[in-house]
Amino acid sequence: MKLWAGLGVYCKGLAAGTIHRRIIGAAMTISVLTLICQLVAVAKELWVAAWFGTSDALDAFLMAMVIPTFVINVIAGSFHSALIPAYIHVRDEGHSKEAQNLFSNVAAYCLILLLMTGVVVTFFGHLLLPVMASGFHQKKLALTQTLLYWLLPVIAIQGMIVLWSAVLNACNRFVLAAIVPVFLPLAIIGTLVTTGRQWSAFSLVIGTIAGVTGQVIIMGWGLKQQGIRIRPRWGMNNPRARAVMGQYAPVVAGAFLMSGTNVVDQAMAAMLDPGSVAALSYGSRIVNVGLGLTAASIATAAFPYFSKQVAQKDWTGLWQTLCFYLRWVFIIAVPVSLLTFAFSAQIVRLFYERGAFLAKDTYLVAHIQSLFVWQAPFYIGGMLLVRVISSLKANQILMWASGLNLLLKVAMNYLFIQWMGVAGIALSTSLMYLGSFVFVYYSVRILLGKSMKGSQIHGSE
Repeated sequence: MKLWAGLGVYCKGLAAGTIHRRIIGAAMTISVLTLICQLVAVAKELWVAAWFGTSDALDAFLMAMVIPTFVINVIAGSFHSALIPAYIHVRDEGHSKEAQNLFSNVAAYCLILLLMTGVVVTFFGHLLLPVMASGFHQKKLALTQTLLYWLLPVIAIQGMIVLWSAVLNACNRFVLAAIVPVFLPLAIIGTLVTTGRQWSAFSLVIGTIAGVTGQVIIMGWGLKQQGIRIRPRWGMNNPRARAVMGQYAPVVAGAFLMSGTNVVDQAMAAMLDPGSVAALSYGSRIVNVGLGLTAASIATAAFPYFSKQVAQKDWTGLWQTLCFYLRWVFIIAVPVSLLTFAFSAQIVRLFYERGAFLAKDTYLVAHIQSLFVWQAPFYIGGMLLVRVISSLKANQILMWASGLNLLLKVAMNYLFIQWMGVAGIALSTSLMYLGSFVFVYYSVRILLGKSMKGSQIHGSE
């Protein structure tokens, strides 16, 4: 409890500093706590790799997770981008009751959409999976379908966790939202140790459900500690909620298209040699750990401050803040990417090569990882730019960017798979994020330029 209180005092101290100090301090807090979660997640990956290798059972579980992950990212993740700028604006105006009503109304919309989508997946999942996993033989496809039905409760539970975490971050309470993900890998490790031999892939499912259940209980407690009611409340007559839903439409369209790239990757990997889905997952895992420690931390910490600068119409300050972080992103990320590329085989061998994970698997996964890593500077920088666009409530731009990304992804996947197999998916991912970064960077420049001119015109009047 003393450690928890100390972290609270530290975060309050950061909130009183300059904007750079506040963002960097919050990002460091999130990064440290995320590192703890990622270390546990790495331990979980080592258990999974040693237990399953690149087996059909792991392929089936990973494919079964594609649809729940897609739904959560599209529905709940989109509410995050649409809600937070409006929530911060209302709260900072001193209307705490209106901010609570806004959150409760949006939570109701989110929960209803998650439940409705879960019902749709229940009835039509058996039609989707044969298309997505066309390379799976019948027994493997049947296992995937069974695992998917067991995983359906995760959609509503994890979706609400995403929304609740966003509100805690908007209140500058980053600690709890950053540390609760540790429950998921811990639960999976626990079920593998206790029931892995008897239940095989089903132990991963039970661990996933137990982990997200623990997360939602702790997150609900954290919101109550902040005086925020977690019970959803239907409110069609709330104009602020309707405004959020107006921003939600382009965000969800963009998220649907962007998350579709992951579905495309998994589906195209499933068409290739057995074990390709698992190899693609292993090859992206360490890169994603690094991105989680950097991109997610910086973007999460910066989003509330970007939203405040937009509300204050501090366009010059917003641009300077953005450029400061983009510059440092490239200064740090490019050399790290180069080192990871050079030592990819050694990294994979160190982390994964044991048990059912063989030397031939190391060669393939290292090749995939060496191509995935080049997305890092563009992904991290792009996350910051996306947060600025959401703060400016110009989410229609993200929809167009996501559509462009999906088209490029399908075309490049097809081209590069012919050339280098499943590793081509990793190369197309890095090139996609390069193109996306260029698009959103110039979009932000145009948006801020128009905002600055508009402020000057109104000021002269």
